[in-house]
Amino acid sequence: MDCPFSKMGERPENDPPLTPPLSEVDTGINNIANEAVYVLRLESLAIAHVADNLSSNSGSFVRAVLAIFQAHRARGKVIFTGMGKSGKIAQKIVATFLSLGIETTFLHPTEALHGDLGTVREGDIVIALSNSGSTSEINNIIPLISSRNVQVISVCSEPSSTLVRISNIVIDSSIPPPLQEIAAFGVNSPTTSTTVQLAIGDALALTLSGLIHLDVSKTFSENHPGGLIGRRLMDDMIKFADLPRISIFGSLLEAMEASFMHSSRCVLVHENDVILGIVSPERIRQNFRKEVKAGEIMIRFECLPCHDERCLVSDFDGRGMVLLHRSGERVGIWGN
Repeated sequence: MDCPFSKMGERPENDPPLTPPLSEVDTGINNIANEAVYVLRLESLAIAHVADNLSSNSGSFVRAVLAIFQAHRARGKVIFTGMGKSGKIAQKIVATFLSLGIETTFLHPTEALHGDLGTVREGDIVIALSNSGSTSEINNIIPLISSRNVQVISVCSEPSSTLVRISNIVIDSSIPPPLQEIAAFGVNSPTTSTTVQLAIGDALALTLSGLIHLDVSKTFSENHPGGLIGRRLMDDMIKFADLPRISIFGSLLEAMEASFMHSSRCVLVHENDVILGIVSPERIRQNFRKEVKAGEIMIRFECLPCHDERCLVSDFDGRGMVLLHRSGERVGIWGN
């Protein structure tokens, strides 16, 4: 009797090779790439459809932005809510709002029914995300929220749903049936619908930020001190220790000479070695024909925000030059 292990490692003649032929590998790779392109194109078409709808019927979106803007100006919170995948999208949108300097939070619908509803107060505004508009957890809390004199904005694709009926403002997220998950991919897993929700959230955040902030990009940088943007600013800054200094009683001519001797064109102003402020190139240009002292034209640090560790920059020049802070201390400047 042959040993059962004597032919280990030998493959039967009719077994397929472990490594498929190159042609089969190429075909498989092409199929993968084609499937990925198919998904991306469908999702881009879904966003394009919603954009077209918004272009032709912008009333609800504009009302939503203005309502959020008014709540923000009145120091109310923007509160997002959603269940399941819509809840995950809502949390991502919250992060975007926060990065743009808009006070925002996420309220889980189930937790809201067990005490967290206490965070919702008059003057706030709630934005509910639900593709179907029939999510019971959300629909159960909306009347409770409305009873607190809080407006509710819904992002929903079903115009006849309960959520639409009980909302103050509705942003339509509907897409044609061929682009919906079940028709496009054969499964009802949230894909195109959540992509549309996220895109609408981005549109709300950036549109709103443009109304609130004069410089959206600077606001974004201010709220990313620990990230790559903040590190780049700190890496490229000119430290105070490297800046020229003149006395508070120094003449404008002295300020100009010190400015021209340094690439930043900025001059620190001190009194008895205590830094009180800074003279920027813009201040020199504005006053170069006047007989003034540095202390008269300097921008006093006490007039610039630097109140906590979250404060990264404050604009002091109006021409792209900013003062950098770290842990509540002014450390340098960055800009042109």
